[in-house]
Amino acid sequence: MQALTQAERDEIQRAETRQRLSAPTVSDLIDRASAIYGVSPAAILGPRRTFRYVRARHWVFHWALAAGRSSASEIGRRMNRDHSSVLYGAAAHAIRHRLPVLSACCARKLQRTASLATYYEGPEPGLVRGFDLAACKAWRALSMAGRVA
Repeated sequence: MQALTQAERDEIQRAETRQRLSAPTVSDLIDRASAIYGVSPAAILGPRRTFRYVRARHWVFHWALAAGRSSASEIGRRMNRDHSSVLYGAAAHAIRHRLPVLSACCARKLQRTASLATYYEGPEPGLVRGFDLAACKAWRALSMAGRVA
């Protein structure tokens, strides 16, 4: 196997940067969630824990982590939440809709392996195009190996 030249490595790095910058921002996702759930962006960012607001927040948390553009801490700062709330909300949304549970590390892997457009489309992505349930279960099993239940 041949080693990559400097020009090829630079081109790969530019392509990864373009892909990361083309991902939706947290503000874009907040606007999208407000349209989907019928709540205002201020309500999504606010302190209330009403069912619709929480679901909208969890939707934003999940898709912001999936975009891989921001860390959980950055998303939390933008949405007036702690990073652990972001991780919990993203996992809750994923489990509710049978999506892969994302961590920041998993989101970066997802971004490299699949087009984010297939994961970002649709109001409530219960059936997501490009979603490989077997691969998700295998990754989850590997990540849980050795942990006490």
